[in-house]
This record gives sequence, C-alpha cells and structure tokens, in this order.
Amino acid sequence: MNKIIVLLAATTIALGALCAIQLKRNAQVQRQLTALTAQLESKNAEAEDLIAARQHAEQQRAELLQTADQLAAQLRQPQVAEVAAPVTNAPEVAASTNSQPSGLGDVIGKMMSDPDTKKFIRDQQRAMMDQLYKPLIKQLGLTPEQAAGFKDLLADNMMKGAEKAGSLFGGASQTNRAELTAAMAADQKAFDDQVKDFLGEDRYSSFKDYQETVGDRAQLNMYRQQNDAGEYPLNDLQIEQLLAAVKEEKRNVSATMGATFFGADQQQAAMDAMLSEENADKLIQSQEIVNERVFQRARSILSPDQLQAYAGFQTNQLQMMRVGMTMIRKMMGPSQSTTAVQPNP
Repeated sequence: MNKIIVLLAATTIALGALCAIQLKRNAQVQRQLTALTAQLESKNAEAEDLIAARQHAEQQRAELLQTADQLAAQLRQPQVAEVAAPVTNAPEVAASTNSQPSGLGDVIGKMMSDPDTKKFIRDQQRAMMDQLYKPLIKQLGLTPEQAAGFKDLLADNMMKGAEKAGSLFGGASQTNRAELTAAMAADQKAFDDQVKDFLGEDRYSSFKDYQETVGDRAQLNMYRQQNDAGEYPLNDLQIEQLLAAVKEEKRNVSATMGATFFGADQQQAAMDAMLSEENADKLIQSQEIVNERVFQRARSILSPDQLQAYAGFQTNQLQMMRVGMTMIRKMMGPSQSTTAVQPNP
C-alpha cells in the first residue's frame, strides 16, 4: 500500500510538473499568437491604407486626364475655328495661321516679353538652383563666388529652354519646329561647353553624372517637403539612399529592357519621344517597373508611415507624367497650319 501511495504521489507530482510546463508553453504560444495577430492586423491596416491611397490616386488621375483633355481642347479651339471658317484666299489664311502663335505658346511668349515677369521667373529658377544643386556644389568644393556663377549659368540655360519651348507649343509649322529643335540642341551644346570651361574636365564629369538624376532629385525634394510639413520628416541620408536606389534601378531596367530614361540635359530627346504615343507608353511602363522596384527597396529605408506616403507620392508623380505627355502630344501634334486647306469650289 505504501508503495502504491508513493507511486501515486510521484505520478501526481510528475503530472503537476507536466501541467506546469504545458501551461508555461501555452502562455508562450499565446503571447506569440497575440504578437503575430497584432502584426497581421498592422499589416492588414497598412495594406488597406495603401489600397485606399492608390484608389484615391486613380481617381485623381482620371480627373487630371479629363482636365488635360479640356485644356488641350481649349488651346486648340482657335486653330480649329480658323480651319473651319470659309476660305476665300487660301495662301493668305495659311500665312496668317503660320504667323500667329496660339495656346500655351502665346501665353509663354507674352510672359517672356514682359521684363518684370521674365525677371520674376528667372529669379524663381535661380532660387530653385540653390536647393537642387546644393549637394553637387558641396561635392565639387566650389567657393561662394564660383557657386553663384555656376547657378547663374544653370538658371540662364533654363530660361533659354523655356523661351524656345514656348515657341514649340505655339503651333509652329513642322519646318519651324525643326529649326527650333536644332536651335535648342545648339544651345545645349553651348551650355555644356560653358560649364566644362567653368568647372574643368574632372568636375565637369561629376556634373554630367549628377545631371542624370537631377530630375529624380527634384521629385524627392518635393516628397521631402510634403513630409517635413507632417509628423514623419525625412533626413538627408534617406533621400540619398532613395536617390541611389532610383539611379540603380533605372540602369537595371535600361539594361534588361532597353528602356531609355532621359536626363536633365536631354529634354529635347525626351520631348521627341513623348510625341509618339507608343514611345510614351513604353516610357510609362518602364517607369512603373522602376517605381515598384524602388518601393520594395524603400521598405528598408523608410518607416512604415513614410513608406505609405511614398507610395502615394509615386502614384501621383506617375499620373502627372501621363497627363503631361498627353498634353504635349495634343499641343505639339501635327499643326493645323500644315493641313492642306482647299478653297471653296
């Protein structure tokens, strides 16, 4: 009997110990389950926020495209009215059409002809150079006087480009457009030569490398400014890491897909590509791939809140790119002035 009691006691103790161990394990599992559930809920909430942001961005895209169509129609309306009007003297009408700027070109032309407005625009461009090229100026080790001269060169070049772009948007004939394109290319070469003389060969190479990403840097500066106004500001290191990711992924997509991404000194080539709907669609598709790859890499660079904001920013920038290309094709498509206008029989 004593042996049985001892055996039962030992069994009870063993079972108690097993129960205690099991309870401890159950508690650990429960804590793990609770933590995983919280993580899952957080991920689900993050996914829902991203979906909502993208849906909102898609709605904005539709509205922007509609606005672009309306604006382009308004810009083309004077030209359409001229073509639709009864023609009694075809050569005179054609000459009148070719000589009159229209739409956006007319607006830009008037702005650039006003000294005060032109100075204001130039000052705005000059101020933008301060922020956009500050990292390069620091990298090149320019003195304050050299930095000022360098930024003056940049601002003057942008003003020349804006003036000629206004002529391109003004319904110029194909012949005039070719002449303007050649003039823009000549201006760009002259600007490159000026910068090379100003900086020297070694620093000029750094400048050309910097120019490859200056457009992306401008976009990231916009993204940073949006976040700085909120609760999740970005630091310089995050911006540089994002920029490096963008640059690397663009090169990867170019190498694997043959895509072409245009730098700041290739604006004319970019504009020519946008005039082809097929080329524009390819450029959009390539940019979408780059955006997705950069977004995945940004997970290790940005906080969850910053990442969510970046997803919305990427979507909005891509939509603006689509709208801009659509407007350029509508405004710089075959000019009405080149359409053969037959006199009434």
